[in-house]
Amino acid sequence: MVDWQQAAEDWANDADIAFERPGDNSAWASDYGRVFHERPSFVWKPSTVEQLQTIVRYLAERELPLVVRGTGHASGGQSLHEHGNVLSITALNAVKTIEHDGSVWCQAGAKWRAVNALLQHYDRQPYVLTGNQDSTVGGTLAVGGLGAGTSIHGLQIDHVAAVRVVTADGSLHEAGPGDELFDFVLAGRGQLAILVEAKIATFESDWILRACALKWSDWDTFEADARKLITMEGLDYLGTRLVWGPGRRFRGAVGGFRAGVEKTLEALSSHLEGEVRRVEQVDFAHLAGERSEDPGRAVPALEFSIPWPESRSWFEGLLLELEDAGISGLQPEGSPVCFWPSSRSTLPLAPFRSAQDQLFIALRPAVYAADTHAWLERFERYARDIVEHGGRLYAMSYGTRDLDSVVQALGVSGQRWREMKRTYDPGVLLNPPSC
Repeated sequence: MVDWQQAAEDWANDADIAFERPGDNSAWASDYGRVFHERPSFVWKPSTVEQLQTIVRYLAERELPLVVRGTGHASGGQSLHEHGNVLSITALNAVKTIEHDGSVWCQAGAKWRAVNALLQHYDRQPYVLTGNQDSTVGGTLAVGGLGAGTSIHGLQIDHVAAVRVVTADGSLHEAGPGDELFDFVLAGRGQLAILVEAKIATFESDWILRACALKWSDWDTFEADARKLITMEGLDYLGTRLVWGPGRRFRGAVGGFRAGVEKTLEALSSHLEGEVRRVEQVDFAHLAGERSEDPGRAVPALEFSIPWPESRSWFEGLLLELEDAGISGLQPEGSPVCFWPSSRSTLPLAPFRSAQDQLFIALRPAVYAADTHAWLERFERYARDIVEHGGRLYAMSYGTRDLDSVVQALGVSGQRWREMKRTYDPGVLLNPPSC
């Protein structure tokens, strides 16, 4: 046994801090993408923020890097650390009482399923619901937080009122909008500090989604209608997908969680070019929100935004390549796609640029082992093209573990982020860019 590992085990036992020494087949050695297999030597499991601070100080004093992990919902090994230290936040999962302004303080390890369950009792709801309710608050806020509502309300990070974070020296800080630690921790993938708690804004909702199904047969009609929908008053939800296969199609649903939206929905047929089906009600509170991918396949996800319509020619070529590669059989439910208007702003490290129209798409092919290498090569080439076209990669994607290209795509914000890394984490101990 390596000396530092034995010493760490003895120290943890003396400090009464839970830990695990994972085996080769441990779940800690893999993530959502199942592209990489890296077994950590230690998984630290603090049960309080104070224990987390103690662990961070202990590792920092010995110049031992750590990777923070929630449920491992990443596609490129971001939550893995070969022979190193992984700090699990899942025991820091408290969801506190709703405050007078409707906001709620949540610890970073809380799953969104638990947050939503509490909010339902108060007839309140987050502005943006993640598609995977078993991901953690800290995990989604570390990358931006896309989901149902993004087309209408923006990102999850756009609805955070305050954060509490632990820096590499073990200090606890509270920050709000305008503070650098706030602005560059949200969507900051754990580079400057460990997010331990966030104050999340909510709105009144009975969790009954009144919605219409939508259908389009060509891109131009789909885009024109989608742009209209994201500006309409009273809507909370707009989910749209590109459905792969012969005769490329587009599907969606639009609606709201508050009574009265039915009138807006019933009038849609007179405003849209696509097919609009009748208004239905969905008990959204009881949808599972779980992923059910085949564990025998890897999922090298690539999710990104690009300037629009400037990048349309390149994007159309990309779609043809993906269809030739057989993506219709690998992502049969289709690829989520949405438009981001130039009038909407967000935080510096978000996967969207401010003051610029953009298109976002999520490519998540579930591929067999024999085909994985070809898809990784393809995605690496696409990622370079995205950055060259002025786009941004979503931080859970394959290809975002090495931060050089990410910093390049972020421009001035990326350079400031890198400077702050040298200030807050000079030893490069928190989520090292390339483990």
